[in-house]
Amino acid sequence: MLRTACFMLCLLGFSHIALAESTAPAMPNITTVALLEHACKQVELAEDGKEINEAAYGLCFGYIRGVKNSYDVQQKNGVKGKICTPPNATWRQLIVSFLRWAKRTPQQHSALAWVGLINAWAADYPCME
Repeated sequence: MLRTACFMLCLLGFSHIALAESTAPAMPNITTVALLEHACKQVELAEDGKEINEAAYGLCFGYIRGVKNSYDVQQKNGVKGKICTPPNATWRQLIVSFLRWAKRTPQQHSALAWVGLINAWAADYPCME
């Protein structure tokens, strides 16, 4: 009997956790420039001391880092690219570069997010030949 009671209490406790998690607003997958811009605006809000969507904030940084790291690996393997970020560029600078570009080019908001990043960085950090 005691075992059953413990089991039921544990089950109730875990169901409460599951319900709490399921009511949190879901962040969509970042597929377009508009969705990435929305997520990355959280970085500016955080710097202003405003309340942010932490999931979106994390998605912004993760997406930016993933694209940048993939691009760097391709460059190291001899694929010539159109962006040459300075070695001392910060993640924040790369995010701000993208946000400025996205604001200037609303016609690109339905484009693929990674294409928008490359275009933004190419505008701010072009390779000089």
